[in-house]
Amino acid sequence: MTTENSQLDYRAIEQLDASDAKVAESALKTEWGNEYATNVRLVSQHLDNLSETERERIENEALPDGRLPLNDPAYSADLARKARSGSETKAEIEELMRDPGSKYWKGADALRIQARYRDLLRGS
Repeated sequence: MTTENSQLDYRAIEQLDASDAKVAESALKTEWGNEYATNVRLVSQHLDNLSETERERIENEALPDGRLPLNDPAYSADLARKARSGSETKAEIEELMRDPGSKYWKGADALRIQARYRDLLRGS
């Protein structure tokens, strides 16, 4: 394959990715409505908390249908749900942390809750 052909192929892929991104954005704006900006922020924060390898996989490895994961509305919606759930769980645990007598610090569940909090901080 000549350099010119590979440049054309790359441009075609970039154009298709841009088109897929617009379709996904439109679908998610319809699905999320007023929550669109919040969910996009949550997904972005979730991605920032992932390892570089995992983040690159999500951002760059095509799904079986050829789309990038973040250009698939269902995939992005699932990430937003996970991020929102993790954010809510993190806030709940942080509330427990403020009370030295809470189950975060004492009791049979303390180690499990502390481990979950560490996982949330790592983006797991």
